[in-house]
Amino acid sequence: MRGAREVSERLNTRQRIVVLAMDAALLAELTGTIYVFSGNPDTMTANFIKYFLPMLLVTVFVARRFIRLFDDNRPEKAA
Repeated sequence: MRGAREVSERLNTRQRIVVLAMDAALLAELTGTIYVFSGNPDTMTANFIKYFLPMLLVTVFVARRFIRLFDDNRPEKAA
């Protein structure tokens, strides 16, 4: 398993910005979902899972795509 230092040394500045943006987006999604569904505790868990998990998956997928897009070390595709 890679340590935090190894991973941070591999990321360039644009990739680090993507990671920070992803963290902020996930925190906002989590906070917003809990806030919206906290009014009805009977259905909070089901609604939380129903709405938060898809947002989480999309956010992580998009962030991973951008991290790969901004990778300076990846080989260029042949034309």
